[in-house]
Amino acid sequence: MNPHRTRNHGSREHRESIKRMLDKTKRDNRTKVLRGQLQKMAVRFTSSFGPDWDAIDAFKSKEKYLSKKFESTGNELKLNGHVVARHHKDGIEVSNAGHDTNKTYSTIKGLGIHARNQKGITKLNNKVIDVNSGEFVLVPHKDISDKPITYTKTRPQKRYRSVGEQSKFRDLVEKNEAETQGRKNKLPLSQINIQPKDQKQINKITGVKSPIGKEILGVEAHHILSHKKNPGLRTNPNNGIMIPKQDHKMLTSFAQLKQRVALISENNTRPNMKSLAQEITNKFKANKLRGSVKGGFTYDPTSDTLLDASIKEQALQIRKIFGGQKGKNLGLNSITEDDMGNKPITDIGIISNQLHKLEKSGKKPILGGYKKGLNASFSIHGSDKDILKSLPHGQESSLSIEPNGNSYLLYPNGKKELITQ
Repeated sequence: MNPHRTRNHGSREHRESIKRMLDKTKRDNRTKVLRGQLQKMAVRFTSSFGPDWDAIDAFKSKEKYLSKKFESTGNELKLNGHVVARHHKDGIEVSNAGHDTNKTYSTIKGLGIHARNQKGITKLNNKVIDVNSGEFVLVPHKDISDKPITYTKTRPQKRYRSVGEQSKFRDLVEKNEAETQGRKNKLPLSQINIQPKDQKQINKITGVKSPIGKEILGVEAHHILSHKKNPGLRTNPNNGIMIPKQDHKMLTSFAQLKQRVALISENNTRPNMKSLAQEITNKFKANKLRGSVKGGFTYDPTSDTLLDASIKEQALQIRKIFGGQKGKNLGLNSITEDDMGNKPITDIGIISNQLHKLEKSGKKPILGGYKKGLNASFSIHGSDKDILKSLPHGQESSLSIEPNGNSYLLYPNGKKELITQ
């Protein structure tokens, strides 16, 4: 007999089962509603890079509104005093007002209008514009979305700074330069470009009547000293300069290209065109000296030897091999977990993957060992404080070798332990 045919559908257990299913359905429905609300909130989330949604709502409703950077007159929407949108009987006219900034385009996208800058080409509602002209583009009603326009990033990039830090840095640099130039409530002029006043002076000196161009604004904040190498200067306005967007892109691309060329050149100088990480891995696999160092060691793939930083002569050799800079301490920071199930990592395959990861990031990979385990490290130059700043989260200590060969273990709590024999 089929047991399902004998089930008592009116039993208390069955009624409770149905109740549980109904409760779960209600919870799932509430979750969907909440998720939808959160998504709407996320779309309207703003940082200093984004638009003022109250200003956008007021403009759409043809109402007046005023905030620090945005204003709606009812007929026009202004950003920093410049008209970026205005109502038209056939739709909305939009313009970057000659300000090639992320905030300008995010404001236009907030109105439900496509605005995009890709590979040096800027489009408003799919029409290519001259970013310096400030021309208006008429967008018909049928092309305006009820919702803000968003684009999906297919390859999210690693951030060395939070959005908040980027926002704070840009605002501080912009304010600093605008005040210095006496341009209240205006974007500062770019200091790296020839401005109309400069051209007039040049013409006067040379006697050549070259064309006088338009003012070139600084719309993006560029770090003078690398914020990656100098974390303490990430939001310091004195380490920034306002420059045009295209120049900022060029500088960023140049820095990335320089890093890649350096890495390629380094790989090309090694035999068989192998990466340094692979070379270290292959040589170390055949190494028979691993047990000869009781404490920690640093592997030199060139001479195929293990160097002990606690011995001053070998510590000096480590500085020489791994680029110890004059007057600065050489630090070795590991990215390998100190513990994996309370056992040191002895598998060279795991360490090899970490060495490759370091090499791909532009760092010179270094193989070391401590407490019978292996680790993948990278070098850092500077004071002990600089070395500890670059210590990956979760690591117990850094190795610091002074120019005189004295070696120390540095701890995040400030403790410093001499290990030189």
